[in-house]
Amino acid sequence: MKTKIPFILFIFILSGLTLQIAAPRAGAEEIWNSTGLSGISDSAFPAIHGMTLVYQARGGLQDSQSGSRDFEIFVCDLATMKVLQITDDDSNDMRPETDGDFVVWQKFEQGSGSRVFLYDIQEGASIMISPDDRDSYAPQIANGKAVWTSQKTAASYEAGEIMLYDAVKSTGPQVISDTTADCSDVRISGNLVVWMQQTVDGTLTQWTYRPDADSPSPEPANHRLIFNRSPASDHGYSVMARRDGDDSEIFLYGSPGGYFRITDNETDDRHPVISQNHAAWISDGAVHVADVAEFMQVAGLHACRIRTRAFTACWKPVFSEGVDEYRLDISTRPDFSMYVPGYCDRSLGNRTAYRVRGLRPDTTYYFRLRAVINGSTTQDSDTATVKTRRGHRRHFPFFWGTGSQHNHSVADNAAEQRMHSIRIFLKRLMESITRWFHSLH
Repeated sequence: MKTKIPFILFIFILSGLTLQIAAPRAGAEEIWNSTGLSGISDSAFPAIHGMTLVYQARGGLQDSQSGSRDFEIFVCDLATMKVLQITDDDSNDMRPETDGDFVVWQKFEQGSGSRVFLYDIQEGASIMISPDDRDSYAPQIANGKAVWTSQKTAASYEAGEIMLYDAVKSTGPQVISDTTADCSDVRISGNLVVWMQQTVDGTLTQWTYRPDADSPSPEPANHRLIFNRSPASDHGYSVMARRDGDDSEIFLYGSPGGYFRITDNETDDRHPVISQNHAAWISDGAVHVADVAEFMQVAGLHACRIRTRAFTACWKPVFSEGVDEYRLDISTRPDFSMYVPGYCDRSLGNRTAYRVRGLRPDTTYYFRLRAVINGSTTQDSDTATVKTRRGHRRHFPFFWGTGSQHNHSVADNAAEQRMHSIRIFLKRLMESITRWFHSLH
């Protein structure tokens, strides 16, 4: 028997069809970059939270006192695009992190090691928060709580300790780890601090600490805990640098949505980070930022609590913060060429469920959702479908067959009694007439 595969391939060739793997969408537009700032170079280690971007760079802005060889820390407000230099000295200020309200970084000076500093964005003031007799490094911050690894300055190796400083309450620093173990690799997300701890016998375990607990204390992490919070990920979205020919480009991956190409140029784009609808990366010694809201979608849209004239639209939050509002469209047509009155781009606030009312019974509706994140709108969600329940006429006992059997029985008995009374009356009337007629003869 002859195979049909060559014939099928021949048909594809004749029709000019080719089989290709779908390429990722491209096209995020940059909203800001540091190339226009004179006096700075070698920008690196961007960190972003919402509308706040921080990074390190050599040199300084106009009127700064720092030289061009050491690193300084810069803050960019993405709402106003205003850049502020928050350090200005001859030491190396590096590895900044931010939670949107505060900035932390490590300052290195030759011969004295590293110290951790904190900057209050609202107050415009900075302070050193690490002990002066320790070498402190790799600070992180979340919800106003800064953590870092610290080692005592000595001639021999000293075990690492995990330090905590509460910037909101201005308390600390305090050691939160076991002082008899060697601790490192501290991370914080929300109200959870996680680090690695090695005991004298070489056992390596993961430990946790919750600063907002009633009686906070270090505890061994649950063996199922996987702490993979990364500055390159936020909720269901991740950014990554991938080789594309001779250079690297930045890609966004999200579910739903898939892969999206953020950059498409001839330079090496690397070290991407993301927070909410903003992605930042380094290219040719400058920081670049793009708004990627157009590649994002609301996930999990569905209908529940379906009634004859109403249903509840439910969905998953895009982010835990930064969402201004959600906007809803409802139509009886799948192409949304017409809208249900009052449900065209209807603002729902930042809730994750909404009760839709005023609909028709036994009708199919199509609905979709968008999120507005820091003033930028996402693409439409996948369209969801709902059919309202069929309406029922009201039932009244004594009249329709769906009423109470007891009421029907009472009604039937009453009618029979009336008919019985009428029959008796007629019978007696006929008897009286008959007697009257016979009396005439």
